[in-house]
Amino acid sequence: MALAPYPRPGHDFYFSPLKLFEYMACGVPAVAAGLGQIEEVVRDGETGLLYPPEEPNALVEACDRLLSDPDLRRRIGSAAAKEVHNRYTWDHNAERVTILAQSLIAARGTDV
Repeated sequence: MALAPYPRPGHDFYFSPLKLFEYMACGVPAVAAGLGQIEEVVRDGETGLLYPPEEPNALVEACDRLLSDPDLRRRIGSAAAKEVHNRYTWDHNAERVTILAQSLIAARGTDV
């Protein structure tokens, strides 16, 4: 089990912690603060457990839940690894950037 206990920031931001992706890719079930892009990556109860960052007791409860349920740990860890390997590899990211660049070039027309 791994933890990603980030506090809620006082501003809008883009937040994509590499450690969370590493945990998930290794099949390690993670408990993470439900904020920013973390909520877009982790599906609560499926690929990890999310908790409200301003509720430390919820973090403890999520940890207890994973620690007391080996089947849940295995199921979440396996689903997390599949998610990362299917959606968040460097090759996949490069493909997304290429598609975005091509769409921007196409929208701009022939005035390059």
